[in-house]
Amino acid sequence: MSQSRDEYALHQAISAALQDCIFDNRGLLLPTQLHQIATELLQISQLTGNGNVPAGFGQHLNDCGLAFSSLNHASTAMVQTLMQQNQIERTRTTMKNLERVVNDYYQAELKRVRTEQNQMQQAVQETIAERELEAKQLQQEITKRKQIELALLGARDAAESANQAKSEFLANMSHELRTPLNTILGYVQILQLQADTHGHTSILPTLEKIRVAGNHMLAFISDILDLSKIEAGKMDLYPETFEIGSFVADLVTTVTPLIERCGNKLVVNMSPFIGTMHADTHKVRQVLLNLLSNAAKFTTHGAVTLDVLREQQGTGEKITFAVTDTGIGLRTEDQEHIFEPFTQVDPAIARKHEGSGLGLAISHRLCQMMDGNISVVSALGKGSTFIVTFPVRITSATH
Repeated sequence: MSQSRDEYALHQAISAALQDCIFDNRGLLLPTQLHQIATELLQISQLTGNGNVPAGFGQHLNDCGLAFSSLNHASTAMVQTLMQQNQIERTRTTMKNLERVVNDYYQAELKRVRTEQNQMQQAVQETIAERELEAKQLQQEITKRKQIELALLGARDAAESANQAKSEFLANMSHELRTPLNTILGYVQILQLQADTHGHTSILPTLEKIRVAGNHMLAFISDILDLSKIEAGKMDLYPETFEIGSFVADLVTTVTPLIERCGNKLVVNMSPFIGTMHADTHKVRQVLLNLLSNAAKFTTHGAVTLDVLREQQGTGEKITFAVTDTGIGLRTEDQEHIFEPFTQVDPAIARKHEGSGLGLAISHRLCQMMDGNISVVSALGKGSTFIVTFPVRITSATH
């Protein structure tokens, strides 16, 4: 009876060992198959005391899904199984406890994960709500800015229309004023001639003052007319090819008396082979006369220098006119606005030297019309240099 119980226990131990993968189970064996293999192993262990394996048993085991190299391995495994039989039950109990602990941990972890998921979902919903509110506010801001932009565009168009109307009005008014003023100046010249002829010399100084004031007003009106035409887009260009040398010589003849009036000396630096250029002669002359007259006006007992250069710049040849004086110079803050209309330097200086504040603004616009450029380099008390650059051949006809 005891042997039967031992055999039963051994049989159960071998089955358990097979189920717990003590051997290399290469297949999924059914419990009936495991029971059969355990019975065969028990019979062999009882019949074979020397541990020899019957012929073909290894192949039989391989066919059953088990791999043994010898019966010694099986015998050793059975002995180890018997020794560990008591531990098997304890291990199973431990495994059940471990499974329970793992299950408790799993449940707790699952609960924690679900709580975190709920919190995260709530945070995501709150973030989405905040982003939707921000998007709504941003859309409102965009709409508001678009309305402001449309209002600004409307104001700009209105300002441009008003400026256009102003320019046309000034152009018309300047023309209407210049015509009678020329008539007045003509009568003044007639009166001067008759007074000188008939010996009425006492009224000649008064007539001269009238003539000077009239010419000053005529120049001012002409400047306004030119600026208005430019702003209204009615200023035309009439380019022609001319010799630069002859042009500069005529310019020097015109401006020398004005420069010498304040005790200044005019110096001209120009190559005798300067060549020709294609531009509006009248407007180039107007720009340079403005610069030279300003240099003479703000310089006393000094020098005014005109440099004329022909040089390669960028994609083509350029003609550069540089007017340099040794006069009062300009402050840095004045240089930033000096080419704006009706802008003058220090008011005290402006009152002393007179002027409309339009000469440089007109020169700047004329340079732009002829694809040119004008700039200034100056320091207070150290004189100024105005640099004008034109292409050798301008391509614009009207602006």
